[in-house]
Amino acid sequence: MSDAERVKVEEMWVTVSEAAKLTGYSRDRMQRIAQVNWNLPEEERELTVRKDAYGYYLVLLPSIIQYALKPGKGPQPKRKHSNT
Repeated sequence: MSDAERVKVEEMWVTVSEAAKLTGYSRDRMQRIAQVNWNLPEEERELTVRKDAYGYYLVLLPSIIQYALKPGKGPQPKRKHSNT
């Protein structure tokens, strides 16, 4: 069983800022991910995204957690630079 299948989270809509805090992404990166997924046809989206009445993106919490846990996704650790 993969990590994405083991994680059980409540189905709730969260703002881009809340999703960024929960996943470790920057707010700008999370906004871009939501925007890119919003512009895709619904059956091709990796995230469940909607817009509220004010035009802000909302992301379904389980979908962003599963997205962040996929191999190659999620925030990357900062690289260490040699002091040369």
